[in-house]
Order: sequence, then structure tokens, then C-alpha cells
Amino acid sequence: MAAGVVLIVLPPLLLLLAGVLVLVQAARGRRTGSTPGFVLRLIAGIGVLLCALLALSGLWLEINYAVVFFPVIALILGGVWLIAFLGAALLADWLTARGGN
Repeated sequence: MAAGVVLIVLPPLLLLLAGVLVLVQAARGRRTGSTPGFVLRLIAGIGVLLCALLALSGLWLEINYAVVFFPVIALILGGVWLIAFLGAALLADWLTARGGN
């Protein structure tokens, strides 16, 4: 029973925390970073927040085992989304700092 509660509650909370932290980082670094890096961080944060919503959606959908599969799928998708877009933002900031377009 406790493992089920952890499976239902922990992925959305982790994704929500990661999404909010990325959005706060994007808002604080707006003045110093590049515009493409800022936009990519916004996309990363919003995408992770949407993955948190996906993790919770299994609670009200009438699909068999959605409560189990959706949080796991959302956690994997959110992690890949976050790594891809934050990596692209780092690359954009690095290229801007080097003087490239």
C-alpha cells in the first residue's frame, strides 16, 4: 500500500519541483543569458510541468493500470525532455558567449 502511494505521489512532485526550479532559473537568468537559452529553458520547464500533469492524469482516466504506468512514463518522458532542452539551452548560451549566431 505504501509503495502504491509513493508511486502515485512521488513522480508528480519530483516533476513539479523540477519544472518550477527550471522556470525560476530561466526567470533569474533572463538578463545575463541569451534569448535562445531563455526560450529553451522556458520550454523545458513548461514541458516538465505538463509531464507532472500527465503523471496525475492516471487518477481520473478510466484506463486499466493507468495509475501505475502514467507516472512511470511521465517520469521518463520528463527526464528526457529536461535533459534535451537544458542541454540545448547550455549549448545556445555557450555559442552566444563565443560570439557565434
